[in-house]
Amino acid sequence: AALAEAAAARGLSVASLQRTPRAVLLPFTPERKRQCVAVPGPGGQTVVCKGAARVIVERCARLRAGDTVVDLQPHRTAVDETVARFQRAGARVIAVAERHLPPGAISPEEADVALTLLDVVALADPPRRGVRDALARCAALGVSVKIVTGDARERAVALAAQIGFAVQPGTVLLAA
Repeated sequence: AALAEAAAARGLSVASLQRTPRAVLLPFTPERKRQCVAVPGPGGQTVVCKGAARVIVERCARLRAGDTVVDLQPHRTAVDETVARFQRAGARVIAVAERHLPPGAISPEEADVALTLLDVVALADPPRRGVRDALARCAALGVSVKIVTGDARERAVALAAQIGFAVQPGTVLLAA
């Protein structure tokens, strides 16, 4: 729903987008952290990718700024800082990017490289009610609690703070 609202805010017809035929090139997986689809259009096709912001941004070479497409490199630090700021606030952050290709078959290997970053979207995804109380009950019983998440470090630390889970420096581990 959040992506539909973002699309509508940019003047796109959500109903039209939902009716547009598309082929899944790269399905979302926890390891890949992104999904890409091919949408046919005049003069070729557009590959549209959405997923974890940092994963999508690192696959982008350009940035759409209004009606203009510019080199992303001079703006990369600002984009990365924006993503980190949203994550530190506890938001789930995804990015949307595209690549226009001529007609013909697209291999998954060429689908999500040299993308143009379209947008970064911050989604409110707060902890469930009762989590803070459950943690307090565990602590009272002497139960040691660990949090395992697929989220970015900044978001994980922010969510832990929201539920009263003390994160000690150097205790957040990242897996590849």
